[in-house]
Amino acid sequence: MCCVSIQGRTKSDQPAVLESTRAQLHAKRGCREHGAALMANPHPQYRTSRRTMLRGMGVAMALPWMESIPVWASEEATSKSPDERLASPKRIATLFMANGINPRHWHAEGAGEEMKLGQCLEPPNARPTSERELATIKRNKIVKDSINRISRRGLIKSTAAFSTAFVFPHIVPRHCVAGSGLRSPSETIHVAGIGVGGMGGNDIRASQYAGARIAALCDVDRGKKRAPERHGAAANSILVRPIGDKDFPDAARYRDFRQLLEKEKNIDAVIVGTPDHTHAAIAMAAIQLGKHVYCEKPLARTVYEIRKLTEAARQQRVATQLGNQGHSFLACREFCEAIWSGAIGDVHEVHAAVRFGGGDPDRRIAQLKQQHEVPKTLDWNLWLGPAPFRDFHPMYHPGGWRGWRQFGSGVLGDYLCHLVDPVFWALRLDAPTSIVAEAKGYDPKIHSKVFPRSAKIRYEFPARGTRKPVTLYWYDGDLYRPPDSDKLTGGRYKLPIPGREGGPGLGVLVVGEKGHIVYESHGARNWRIYPESRMKEYMGERPRLDRPGVRSTGLLNYNHHRDWIHACKGYEPAGSNFDYGGPLTELAALGNIATLMPGTELVWDVKRMAFPNHPEANQYLHYRYRDGWSL
Repeated sequence: MCCVSIQGRTKSDQPAVLESTRAQLHAKRGCREHGAALMANPHPQYRTSRRTMLRGMGVAMALPWMESIPVWASEEATSKSPDERLASPKRIATLFMANGINPRHWHAEGAGEEMKLGQCLEPPNARPTSERELATIKRNKIVKDSINRISRRGLIKSTAAFSTAFVFPHIVPRHCVAGSGLRSPSETIHVAGIGVGGMGGNDIRASQYAGARIAALCDVDRGKKRAPERHGAAANSILVRPIGDKDFPDAARYRDFRQLLEKEKNIDAVIVGTPDHTHAAIAMAAIQLGKHVYCEKPLARTVYEIRKLTEAARQQRVATQLGNQGHSFLACREFCEAIWSGAIGDVHEVHAAVRFGGGDPDRRIAQLKQQHEVPKTLDWNLWLGPAPFRDFHPMYHPGGWRGWRQFGSGVLGDYLCHLVDPVFWALRLDAPTSIVAEAKGYDPKIHSKVFPRSAKIRYEFPARGTRKPVTLYWYDGDLYRPPDSDKLTGGRYKLPIPGREGGPGLGVLVVGEKGHIVYESHGARNWRIYPESRMKEYMGERPRLDRPGVRSTGLLNYNHHRDWIHACKGYEPAGSNFDYGGPLTELAALGNIATLMPGTELVWDVKRMAFPNHPEANQYLHYRYRDGWSL
């Protein structure tokens, strides 16, 4: 396309210019050659003026509007008769929205503090209860203040910058968002990774892919990292690669995270990929310095730690994200929409199952009698962190710590944040009112150092809004399974029960009044409505949504990390920020407490953070840190 502007010439010479221009264009073979010739030997009439340059950048459309502002706003103009107003300058501005809008909802009336925003521009009327709502109100105030302060020069600068952004969408100058508390989308977030093996290494790589710069790395073990390994079933497996010595050569290296935080003043954010027992200490130290935090799941090991981190992040107003990457999968949103649309009616039961468990507790504890030397590459004291001292054993490090209560959160802490996340979101479950656990062959007096071989946990959630009460069942190991298909459907149709033969090894069954939904771990993968006729009725001809950005990069969904990086720049909070991920993780911590008191129904007071019917259970809400460590 070739465009020739004749605006600004007199009416008498416009036809001549048009004829001359047509002749020149036809004399050339195409617009490209014509443009090249003009650039090589510019004619005076084609030399670019300041106004022409601004017009090309989109500013000229705004200048007449700016010139008309005094006319619109003046009392003299508004007091004129209709005939007199015809003499005022007339301007036109056109907005095109392909999907259509209700125009009345997008108007603003008045000025200054009395400005009234239309329905689509107005923040929620209710008192803000979440970080997302606060961010929405903040953005609306920024827009309103910007409208009230706008000047001709400011409009020219901003319009020119945004016109440039259409051509270079990732390059937006700082002044476009200056004063708003936001950072330019093109600015780089400098990230430090603490804990670079396993998932920590993968989070670091994914954050770099999402646009962050990895400025520093920290790990207590300088030895050879585990080899890359595949996670998940063959069809959906993901390659997880720890960080090696040759990776990120420009990043500063540390062994103690406290030294990193002290010396690396310019980092903006921290990724915590260490064992569960050090999550809280590291994340809290970063938050108190005003650093944004991405923390692997579970958020922390104890209820007290989780609650303190959630509160601190809210007070410091830092961007946070829990490492349950399935929350950012498109399939997870698709599942939530199915629940919200009433595709299976009101939900009253949820069954989440993991086919493997904690192993034989007697055999695991017996192995602790073996003595082992601390590897020379490992700082064992730093690895222990706030946990009480214990001699080194290879069953703890490098990979077995998750199965020991002092360091990990068991199968429940490992997978609940993945499996339960979609229903926690869709049903807005929040905190349970009671928890009770079963654990065959598990004696807390003997086996308290480890988790049960197999467990069944029942959570009761009260009604909330229009949602009815919900019962959530958790099963892990080989001794407990969800009910069979015939019991759930009355034999009318077959269900692939999670944890049972024919069903996913890790999965969730959602029981509704009109049907069932079964999905796999991590973001409600492969969710499906049963009976099949209801699935066809709901989906119609729509295609299923796949996980974004996974197979193409070999990473565990960099979109989850990109969501966090975007929040680090001051934009909308990440989807699984600590206000959401904290209460989700508390479910795992509460369930682990229940397994220490099997058969006892624990009533949970979420506000007081206590078990009023069994105060002896409160001792498990936290533990005493070693000297020199605190939150």
